[in-house]
Amino acid sequence: MLFRFLPCHVIFDIINLLLITQRKHRQARFYGLNTDKKQNKGGIFNGMNYEAELDRLFVDHLMKMYGIGNEETAYKIFLIRFLIENYDLYRKPNKSNIELEVKLPRFLIAEFNLPVIRGSVYYKNEKLVTHPASKNSLANILDNWFFRYADTLTLNIRGDSVLKSSLIEDEVSKIFAQAEKTISIKKRDKRYPVHFKKACLDIVKANYQISPQPVGRISGFDYPINHNDFKPTLDEKYDRLVHADNLSLTPASGLTEHMLEEYLIKNMDIIEEGMQFISSQFAVDNGRLDILARDRNGTLCVIELKVNDDTDLIYQSVYYRLKIKEKFQVNHVRMITIAPHYPAHIKEALKALKEVEMYVFDIQLKEEKIVDLKLMKSS
Repeated sequence: MLFRFLPCHVIFDIINLLLITQRKHRQARFYGLNTDKKQNKGGIFNGMNYEAELDRLFVDHLMKMYGIGNEETAYKIFLIRFLIENYDLYRKPNKSNIELEVKLPRFLIAEFNLPVIRGSVYYKNEKLVTHPASKNSLANILDNWFFRYADTLTLNIRGDSVLKSSLIEDEVSKIFAQAEKTISIKKRDKRYPVHFKKACLDIVKANYQISPQPVGRISGFDYPINHNDFKPTLDEKYDRLVHADNLSLTPASGLTEHMLEEYLIKNMDIIEEGMQFISSQFAVDNGRLDILARDRNGTLCVIELKVNDDTDLIYQSVYYRLKIKEKFQVNHVRMITIAPHYPAHIKEALKALKEVEMYVFDIQLKEEKIVDLKLMKSS
């Protein structure tokens, strides 16, 4: 009841002091100290405890992996990526935080591609455990991170004092909501989780302007001879899964980009009256554009074809046009994209580039041959 008569900034300071006190007790345990002398008398802290050393080592490598110079931001990205990977559990009604906490150390191991020998990780010949323990516990390190970076008070945009962890949860909710709008697959589709996670990871990369890279082997860890140094990152994992899924699906059964390309080469007027074919699979540095053509005004046209969703289209729309300008020493090149549809995130990016002409097609196949194709400008 006393808090009702105190100024807001005083209440803020009191709560922060309580949190700091609680954190000091946890840090005492973390650094191998113990405020309970009776418990310490038994010698449970005998032996080397590398938790403090690993704490610093892991934080430095998180910043290196994400290309971020701020510890708290690096931790936030790490936690958001973990919640994306475990979104089904995170969004489960009446979920237990313990279920997520159990998975967090394993996620840390996977994120750094740490060596696992007979189910365990070893650092300087000491076995690291994934559960809370008196020493060498990954769970202890992650617990300390949470209290250092997330369990502290800050002010939100309205000036209210809130825990940083609640702001992280708000950010995750926004990422989930945005991802749901960018994918066309229904939630009941078994492929939905893979496409959803990739969309979330892409949003995080765009929001923080990062491109997570493997950190390589970390000094002090025991790596077996058969350790896979080329294990895909979380982003690469879902990029490959979505790409493989897209290759297996086409808007019409049996349609391939090669079939679409061959048909359009023979029917260039479908794209635009007076369009003249120059070359297909035209080579430029680090790529091949599908069709190079010239319109009735003599302007060079780069025509890129897709039969499924492919974010490479954004990069290709910039790079291929630039390379053709350089090669032919011209100032203006038209960029034309042809696809069955454009997901919102691809369409928005292409519109932002400007001068990209987007077409969608409606196609009819018979005995694996195109019998009719209609093009319409995408609004």
